[in-house]
Amino acid sequence: MRQAEVKSFPAQRTVAVIGGITGLEPQYRRVLEERNFYSRIYNQNNNGLKGTAEGTDFIILFTATVSHSMALRARKMAHSSGIPLVTVKPSSVSALKKSLSALR
Repeated sequence: MRQAEVKSFPAQRTVAVIGGITGLEPQYRRVLEERNFYSRIYNQNNNGLKGTAEGTDFIILFTATVSHSMALRARKMAHSSGIPLVTVKPSSVSALKKSLSALR
């Protein structure tokens, strides 16, 4: 007797996007939501990055549009917390899509 296949949907995972272009933030969020990701977007050097590690599954770092200090903090946070970090040079929506496919 064959068991019926049960389709399961992946649980929503959290992606922290660090850097990027402020004007593209709504498009970044849309791309993440379409792929069942919860987004945390940090495109300015602020202290909100401190609590980011808790509950974050992946970090995407747009290296062309982020300050050196913020990039360094993101790398340290990823390393100390064991969170996978993907670095992407262009801050385009298509680059975000490609980096998300690498996370799957």
